[in-house]
Amino acid sequence: MALVYTRLLCRRNLDLKSFRCLYTSNPTTVCASLSVLKPATTACETHDEKNMRLKRPLSPHLTIYQLQLTSMLSVTHRGTGIVLSSYAMILGLGTLFVPGG
Repeated sequence: MALVYTRLLCRRNLDLKSFRCLYTSNPTTVCASLSVLKPATTACETHDEKNMRLKRPLSPHLTIYQLQLTSMLSVTHRGTGIVLSSYAMILGLGTLFVPGG
């Protein structure tokens, strides 16, 4: 019941005269507010729409870079590291589950 009162008191248009029916002894009294709240009409645009409206170009991202030897060596070094570390983990865990080992 306290949650209902809290919700009522936290409304925007707080008019305590309209809540007088909550404390009366007549249970058939209906409490209604005469004020109508209009929904807020705010323009909700996405980041891409805003950039298109302001005529900001989209950055070219990775397409501006040329494929180089150093980047290929970095990718293969990382790939071989993942393969070798997974091989070592499988070999180490495999020795735990071998019967008699």
